Amino acid sequence: DAKRGDIGNTASRYAKAMFEFWKAGAVTVYPNLGLDAVKPFLQYQNEMTILLIKTSNPDSKVFQDLPVEGNPYYLAMANMITSWDFPNLGIFVGATYPDELKAVRSIFPERLFLTAGIGAQGGNVEQVVKAGIDKNGAGLMINASRSSIYVSETKDFAEKAREAALKLKNQINQYR
Repeated sequence: DAKRGDIGNTASRYAKAMFEFWKAGAVTVYPNLGLDAVKPFLQYQNEMTILLIKTSNPDSKVFQDLPVEGNPYYLAMANMITSWDFPNLGIFVGATYPDELKAVRSIFPERLFLTAGIGAQGGNVEQVVKAGIDKNGAGLMINASRSSIYVSETKDFAEKAREAALKLKNQINQYR
């Protein structure tokens, strides 16, 4: 889980580290600095760059919901990003904000979305799936780290983590 965001030259080094050294298939990036700070990641055309539009933490509203021309900042930013025409661009909206997820999905109806906040942060699976899937019932990746990795501290960890992942998968699929 590597969230990045910095100016051009530094961003190009971060992109190189993530995609060439660490061999990541995707990275999350703060788009607040503009396209020139995101482009070094997007230039890795076979890898996904996921833009953090609305994060799942409670205090995200402090800045991300500030009004900009009648809309919260995260929506103003999302609308501006629609002009960034890169096929390997994905979108992140926190699962703790299903209404916001739905609003951003309407701006990006065909983009791949990542969300987190199910489990330990209290996101509702049904609300998130219904708000975040695309018209084909897909296009949404749900990350549930803590509810998977902290299921057991004993030898049965792998089995318990698998059970938790399958349970979540079944929950997700019942609302698609």
